[in-house]
Amino acid sequence: TIIGKASHSGVAPQEGASANLELAHRLIEMTSYTDYDKGLTVNGNVITGGSATNVISDLATAHFDIRFVRKVDLDELLEKVRESIKTPVVAGTSITISNDVFFYPIERRNNVLQAYQRVVEAGKKIGVEITESFTGGGSDAGFVAQFEDVPVIDGVGPISGKAHSVDEYMFIPSFAERTKVISIAIADLWQG
Repeated sequence: TIIGKASHSGVAPQEGASANLELAHRLIEMTSYTDYDKGLTVNGNVITGGSATNVISDLATAHFDIRFVRKVDLDELLEKVRESIKTPVVAGTSITISNDVFFYPIERRNNVLQAYQRVVEAGKKIGVEITESFTGGGSDAGFVAQFEDVPVIDGVGPISGKAHSVDEYMFIPSFAERTKVISIAIADLWQG
């Protein structure tokens, strides 16, 4: 959230402090923290600001979607942002941030690898090859994965693709196949 100072954009623009302009700088800064090699992405997806075309904006907000593979990467990013916003680019503006973690990542630890191996073995029993892959999606499994002694896996559902687009799809024949695989993996886990 950026607070600026409203003023008439034609009569006295120099008396204003544009929250929108500060936000534009921050959008560029924030997205520059994206690091695909680390699995860290930063996207400003919901942006608002201004009240009229002839008024210097005194309020602007942006909501960012931040995806991360390791919690430490999020912590480092937030520290950079907190330090950066201490000095606004546009004089007369001020910035506050808040953050909520809706999903933690499923970090590649022993509990996750053990669960993955069980599913791979279950797939072999019925001739289905299961391979490991990475996505930037989130799920409740990430919360459970924080407990290193609990085996966790995610993404064993039907084969699908192009999420959240008009071309999103699911491969119907994979429903039964994937249900069998996960059922066998659960039964094997139950038996010990």
